[in-house]
Amino acid sequence: MADRFLTPQPGDPVALALCLCHEVGNLLAATRLSAYLVARETEREQVLACADDIETAATQAGAVLAHIRPLLLGDQTVRLHVDPAELLDAAQRSLEHHSTRTPLVEIRPAPGLPDVRVDPDALHHLLVTLVLAAWDASPDGVPVRLEAGVDGETVVFAVEDQGRPYDGEKVDPQVGPRGRALALEVAATLAVSWDAEVRVVPGGGGTRVELRLPAAPDRQPAA
Repeated sequence: MADRFLTPQPGDPVALALCLCHEVGNLLAATRLSAYLVARETEREQVLACADDIETAATQAGAVLAHIRPLLLGDQTVRLHVDPAELLDAAQRSLEHHSTRTPLVEIRPAPGLPDVRVDPDALHHLLVTLVLAAWDASPDGVPVRLEAGVDGETVVFAVEDQGRPYDGEKVDPQVGPRGRALALEVAATLAVSWDAEVRVVPGGGGTRVELRLPAAPDRQPAA
């Protein structure tokens, strides 16, 4: 990965909530289409593919809707001490329902990291959203990686893909961000209330999205 990085800027929470609602509408339309097709397919492989599409869209819609509350509440959300390893385990459980996509995510264990102080539900759904956005950007059959580590006194959650390097997208001000641009702006906006930072590191081999959170001051890594 290259040394340079992009820093997505926070957006207006209300405007982002409206964009998320539009995203959910698109996902519901995709779900209805897959449901229509699955009822008419006769080949088992096609039935399974449609069912997988429905499961994926439902997971995406659930994660998208879960962003609205913390976006609108901002600093009023509950912040708890959370073990990064538990967050990775929860993300894996959410993603493992995808029968054809499960092998395409590598989640590296991260025991012994300092706690972070966040809204755990919001961070969980954000990690899932970032993984799904990375999947959409990746070539077929190429895995996405989700991991956590420490950089000084900072805990770094990273989602890395091997797709076309992300170098920013032009956003129509009349429409607002969509797709990966929306996911990154939501991440940057939520990060403000966690005293955190989002970095996007584009490189020749893909894109690495980092969510950098301060380690909770009263918890240290295990010896």
